[in-house]
Amino acid sequence: MSFEDDIKAQLEAPKDFIDVSVKLNGNTYKFRIEQMDPEDWATACAMFPARPGVTLDMRLGYNLTKLTPLVVAKTGKRFDGDELVEVSPEDWDSLFQSTNGGTLNRFSNAIFNLNEFQDEAEIEELKKAFAAVAEMNSRSRSKSASRTAASSAGNPSK
Repeated sequence: MSFEDDIKAQLEAPKDFIDVSVKLNGNTYKFRIEQMDPEDWATACAMFPARPGVTLDMRLGYNLTKLTPLVVAKTGKRFDGDELVEVSPEDWDSLFQSTNGGTLNRFSNAIFNLNEFQDEAEIEELKKAFAAVAEMNSRSRSKSASRTAASSAGNPSK
């Protein structure tokens, strides 16, 4: 495939998603959170700057806790049987107010994994692959240098 074909295929591919379950009043509800458009993600992150002194925020460059409700409201839907249905912004607000911090954390983990972690994991895989190639090249040069040194050891230069 060409570069242009790969771009087209990526644009046409279904968005990645993560399903999150929440218990409310003894009933379990399932939500689907989709990966956000990269430009929308960057804009949303810029709306919630990192809190000084908060390690996670400083590492990420934004406040994930404040970002989560906004992103979930834009990318999330609720399962009604097998169908996905829209959730109003008011219902998202009510959901986050009526549940514990663990619920917010599950949604935060979902949006982070979809919009940040997958890219980081890909980068780490590439770094490992490049490191392995560099190591092989280094070993190959060492062996070559050793062979050259060994073959010229018995032949002093004139």
